[in-house]
Amino acid sequence: MNRRNALFLLLFLCFSLPVFASPPNPCQPIESPDEQFTVRLVLDRVQALESADISQCQDDTLNKIIDWCLEAGEVDLAARICKVGKTAPAGMPKGLVSRCGKVYAMLGDLAEASKTLEIGIKSHVEDSPEQLKALLDAAQILEDSYRFGVAADFLGRAYKKAQTDREIALKWLKLLIESGQNQQAADAALLISQQQPELAQEMAKMLLQGGAAASALNLIPVLLKTASRADLDIVVSLLVASDKTAEAKEIVHKYIYEGPQETLTKRIKAGAEILGRHGNAKEGAEEIQALLEKSKARDPELLELMGKLFLKAGQLEAGSAALKEAFGGFQKDYVASKRIASSLRSYQRHADAAEILSSTENVPADKLLEVTLLVAKAWRDAGQLDKEQTFLEDRAKGFENQADFWLSVADSQKNSAKYELAIKSYERVKGLKSKGYFRCLAALGIADSLIAMGSKEDRVAAELDEAISLMDDSDLVAQRFETFAKKLPTDSKYSSKLLFIRTKQEPRNPDLWQQIAELSLKQGRVIEALDAYEQAVRWSAEPGRMLGQATLKLADAKYLVEAGTLVERLGTKHNVVGERVGQFTGLCIAIKVSFPVLTFHVKHFFDGPIDISFNYLEAGRQLMLLGLYDLAEQSLQLADKLPGLSQEGLLVEKGRLELLKNNISGASEYFEKAIKQKDAAIAAQIGTIWRDYGYVEKAIPAFWQAILLGGNMEAVDAWMNALISLGKRQDITKLGKIFKELASYDGFSSLVFNLIELGLSQFALDQVNKLDSSPANVRFALSLALDEPDKLKSTCLQPGAPNDECSSFAYLLMTDGKISETINILKNLAKSKSSYDSGNALLMQAFLLSSTGDHKEALRVAKEAISLGNDELASVIQLIKNMKMAGYWEYANELLEIGLEIGLNDDNFGPELMSLKIEIDSYFGKIDQLSAALDEWFDGEIVGYSSFYADLIENGLPDLAERILQNLLTDFSVDAFDGHIMQQLMEIIPDLVERGRVDLAKSLFGFVLEAT
Repeated sequence: MNRRNALFLLLFLCFSLPVFASPPNPCQPIESPDEQFTVRLVLDRVQALESADISQCQDDTLNKIIDWCLEAGEVDLAARICKVGKTAPAGMPKGLVSRCGKVYAMLGDLAEASKTLEIGIKSHVEDSPEQLKALLDAAQILEDSYRFGVAADFLGRAYKKAQTDREIALKWLKLLIESGQNQQAADAALLISQQQPELAQEMAKMLLQGGAAASALNLIPVLLKTASRADLDIVVSLLVASDKTAEAKEIVHKYIYEGPQETLTKRIKAGAEILGRHGNAKEGAEEIQALLEKSKARDPELLELMGKLFLKAGQLEAGSAALKEAFGGFQKDYVASKRIASSLRSYQRHADAAEILSSTENVPADKLLEVTLLVAKAWRDAGQLDKEQTFLEDRAKGFENQADFWLSVADSQKNSAKYELAIKSYERVKGLKSKGYFRCLAALGIADSLIAMGSKEDRVAAELDEAISLMDDSDLVAQRFETFAKKLPTDSKYSSKLLFIRTKQEPRNPDLWQQIAELSLKQGRVIEALDAYEQAVRWSAEPGRMLGQATLKLADAKYLVEAGTLVERLGTKHNVVGERVGQFTGLCIAIKVSFPVLTFHVKHFFDGPIDISFNYLEAGRQLMLLGLYDLAEQSLQLADKLPGLSQEGLLVEKGRLELLKNNISGASEYFEKAIKQKDAAIAAQIGTIWRDYGYVEKAIPAFWQAILLGGNMEAVDAWMNALISLGKRQDITKLGKIFKELASYDGFSSLVFNLIELGLSQFALDQVNKLDSSPANVRFALSLALDEPDKLKSTCLQPGAPNDECSSFAYLLMTDGKISETINILKNLAKSKSSYDSGNALLMQAFLLSSTGDHKEALRVAKEAISLGNDELASVIQLIKNMKMAGYWEYANELLEIGLEIGLNDDNFGPELMSLKIEIDSYFGKIDQLSAALDEWFDGEIVGYSSFYADLIENGLPDLAERILQNLLTDFSVDAFDGHIMQQLMEIIPDLVERGRVDLAKSLFGFVLEAT
């Protein structure tokens, strides 16, 4: 046995020895023991308590023991303590009541839980505030244990004592609905409405959304007393949901005609809209039609609403006629034309929309191009291409910049998949001998269209070469190239070239470098791949993981020597643990040698606690990916024999192996067993495997299961993309069944944006309208999609504009490339009376200015935002990085000094600010200043040293890094270093050895040994 193995054996034995302790005093306060001994110590205490006088123990001590039991999942142990308390001579200690009520609830013994909680309630004076609080606490304990029905009983008692408490009332009703007690919910709602009629509308909505519409019918008389529009809306909802449509129509009719004459128009609009929203659009339109026939005046607003309702009811001719008449009544106004045309286009009345848009009068000069493109698209969608071309030729005469005009036309035609038309328009731009910027975009547009048409690569290549030769540094050109690159086949010789162009804008994007490396590898350009992998590792936040992925990719492509070279070159650079990477390479090479060698390497494969079964599972996965199926099967068999492995993960890998062996039925069998475990992540993983191996049809139900099991928005995106790839876009509307649940997911806004991009804006709007509330940016995005941006823009330029909504709108404008309009809105928001809102608008403006290259103005605006008290350090840090990456080091330094003043002591952002200081001070040569700042940072604490060490080495300051390390070892005792910091210090040792500082490495190693 060599010395190193002996040392590890000694350490293992030391930490494995059993710990013996004397029997505990059951009432002695307990300090938290090590996690591995928790259950044993608590068991000793519980056994001691069962034969002790529990009245001698402090409630806090008993509660701590119960809490530990619950955290360890030992609910039965906790129940034993409660049993001791229940049988105590003096009765259960008061302090145990709440905890024991929770314990019994968790065990499902609701009678005992209620009985125990009742002890605490009865211990207070009847109807006292303390008794009310005890009732509420009891309800909360039961609700937290998902015992909604019993919790509702306690809340009902609390409400009857408190009365008119809004929060208690609504929560009581909510729990009754959730526990399925619809009749009790109806009775509770009626009782509450008698005392608090203002809650009737909210309660009716709760009952409706909870699937208990019939239980809310007794609220209708209360709602009709006020008969506001919102009240009427909910009344109709309740009646329609309860199959009482005729009654709903009658109530709306009375609402319209039983009020004062001066508000008749307002009431009929409200009534008709409500009928339309609840599936009775035809009846709503007919109400308006009847009124207009009696009236001499033809109100254009009523005509427009009537037209929309007829369209919705499927009476397209009547709807179009009404909208055309409304357009005339609006004096052919520009805003009205867009609104009405949008309504017509929603129901495929494209030709009617084109006629209205083309006859619009007094179009603002800056909107002429927009309207022109809308008309052209409407004729195009109507299939009348000759009318489109005639219209465009006529309108083109009014535009001074012909290149910009025809480029915009071509882009519109391409986006409509009219590629031959688009190519003709792009060729027209090239023939105008315009600026290189326009010809570059035109050439790129032709290349894009040719790819979409399936043209040969040599024809695409000619256009692409021309575009590359003409490209400039404008944002739009960069954006178009990036979008185009994503559409190229992965084996195209231009793919990695276009990605490499992007590295000029994003030199520190590890994902981008990884893409370049993998494309180069696929095309056999190994040297380029190695260089790109080095950049990916260099800029990755997890260099070890990135290097591991690169090693495996190279091994997969049979480049084992190159994999070894890459590890040798980078293994001890960029703060990567050399030994771990060496083990990874050893694993890859062992795969090629023999299974016995593999078993040795796999045991040492992962950092941290050894979990052999999981390592064998991972080894099996890597083996099968390299095509070594027999070895993979052996590895999975070994994993299956060892304890502690989740069966779902093993089933997934067995299924993957069968899939790789082309045994589709075998793979399906394993995957179905795994999905039956009802784990959303597993279902999503299976969907991904089916999809990645080309079985998209089978991936769709797996992703859907992941969604139903409570998966995240990634599962939704994957499901949607799978449907789209098979041409089943319309099936996405199946999401309507679970839209309410999706609204609570992180990323819900992104889902709505994706639906808009897919042309499902109306579906998205219908679903969002069914929600109680939705994010402001979602509403704004839908308004944009439905052609209402001008209305939003006007609102956001008014004094006192709503901050949250307009900030979201500004962001959408910004992502759409409308920089000047965005800045105008942000300037208006910066005038807010709230310094916080004003500061946010200024900071967003600073970001925008920075992205356009105006870093000087960005610095001024950012300083103004900070002076208003906006200390959003994450935003300030990102601005500093933007300025630094763009080469504006002076501005970055000035903003950094301000950031250090407000955030150096922040636990989350302080280390990142100091890391930036290392980079910027080293750039300016301010080493003495940096040294003093680091000494002050480490005066009394050791947070962040390992990352600072890497920063100092990377910026050419090894002497300073070593001096601080020596100070740490001298100034701090080993007790000051926890296990996490020790692990970080261990990672520095290989770098010290490589740079010849063996003496310092030995000192550090000895320090770590002493601590452990």
